[in-house]
Amino acid sequence: MPGLEKFLKYTAILVGSLAAVFWLATLQQPLIDQHEFRQTQTALTSLFLQPGLSGLLNYETPVLGAPWSIPFEFPLYQWIVSLVSRFAPIPLSACGRLVSILFGLACIWPSINIMRLYGVSRSGQSIFIILYLTASIYLYWNRGFMIETTALFFTLLSLYLYTLIRPRSTLQGVGDQHGDAFTNLGVYGAFAFTLSIALLVKATTALPAFLLIGLDLASRCIALLRSASPSRKALQGIVLVAAGLALGFFLLRTWTHHADSLKQFNPIGSYLTSKALQRWNFGPPLQRFSPELWDGVVIQRMLTPIGVLPAIGLICLGFATKGNRQQKHFIAACLILAFLPLLMFTNLHIQHNYYQSANQIYVLAALGAAGSLLLESNRSFVIKATSLGLVLLFSVGSLHAFKGTSRYFADALAKESVRLDIGALIQSRTPPNAVILVFDDDWNSAFAFHSRRRSLTVPDWFQDVDKREAFLSSHTEWMDGNPLGAVVSEKLLDSKQEQALKDRCPAVNLLRYPQWNVYLCQAAQSGLQPT
Repeated sequence: MPGLEKFLKYTAILVGSLAAVFWLATLQQPLIDQHEFRQTQTALTSLFLQPGLSGLLNYETPVLGAPWSIPFEFPLYQWIVSLVSRFAPIPLSACGRLVSILFGLACIWPSINIMRLYGVSRSGQSIFIILYLTASIYLYWNRGFMIETTALFFTLLSLYLYTLIRPRSTLQGVGDQHGDAFTNLGVYGAFAFTLSIALLVKATTALPAFLLIGLDLASRCIALLRSASPSRKALQGIVLVAAGLALGFFLLRTWTHHADSLKQFNPIGSYLTSKALQRWNFGPPLQRFSPELWDGVVIQRMLTPIGVLPAIGLICLGFATKGNRQQKHFIAACLILAFLPLLMFTNLHIQHNYYQSANQIYVLAALGAAGSLLLESNRSFVIKATSLGLVLLFSVGSLHAFKGTSRYFADALAKESVRLDIGALIQSRTPPNAVILVFDDDWNSAFAFHSRRRSLTVPDWFQDVDKREAFLSSHTEWMDGNPLGAVVSEKLLDSKQEQALKDRCPAVNLLRYPQWNVYLCQAAQSGLQPT
């Protein structure tokens, strides 16, 4: 069907061009849109990233006071953004968005190559690209100052490399498709490297792929051992893939231990270790059966209310098509990768609408493969027209959510923010080495990043009793010897707290904004030069 193939190809180019226009038009937006908390936390790391290996391994996110290092993920994305910002004539926030967009676009390449290896037609590949570039999740979050697209790219690349080296038929004694495993050590090494990077950048994105590869490898190992004449090539491949999995797991465990050790040095950071956050990450067991997951996440965010029935219909019709077991296996694997993260990290997916960027792409790949089965089979015109109609409806549902229910489009155009204004004020009225103290904003990095200052942003959950006076009167333990530049608080300080502040800053200027009160320590401004 060359005519249909061309139509889908040009449609993919068109929607890609429109997506690029949107991304470029909102590239310069300050980090004031959705999940400002998480975006500015990532940006703060890039802003204060120190050169050298020590700066990378012990990187600072100066938002919870001294010591400033409270690492979570390995900062590959933050390092790339920091490096680009040194040479690109655009603000750091725009650099972060640009790098995220480029990784988001790069995700298409391994996805398409995996589909090709499983026999998905060019029409099916074009359907996937169209769905990806019109998906509300990727239209919005691909432009966020986030690690999501970087982690997803390396995860998809590791899956593609595994598909290349995966034994095709161990029972017949056939190893990987390139011949002897040891002649392709570069591919096995690249698989181990990309999977390790994916796990280090964001474990919640890569772990489902890690588990699926491990289960597939185990099944092939069992089949090999049961065969009458085990293949030496297949055995070599299994050993090398297993070594790659072991390396990735070892590096992840090592990094997690290192990060937790550094957090322990910070009194607040000790509450943010991997063990302390287990319940927050995974959620209670009953949450996996909750409407918040299946309606709020799956239907409202991923499939969308308009697209849920077209998606189910397209998948069911694809499975009902005769033959093409390879593509059906691909669809099944995609569905596992799409829903396994929801069952593993349930609470994270419920709480954060950007988490679905790690698994939505597998739904879209499954729909592309299902469309390929329907369009390439000897079906009637009605079936083919129906399949294209279902694809169109799903895409319409995504764009409707982007413009409406998710508020993605409106939030991507926002230009003003009280936090942004206060941050600019603090930056202009305090010295570069000043530290700001923030109350009533959980441990949001927004004030710290917008002011370009280190901060002690006291989390709500850390104040079992009102400890403001203690924080205001403390000296070196939280500020690392740096001067206090400003205090930001939603509530007005009481008389005791004001006195504690005046002991630190003899001259204080109170400025009131909508919702926020800003106490500028004028004593810290002597000899100040605006930055």
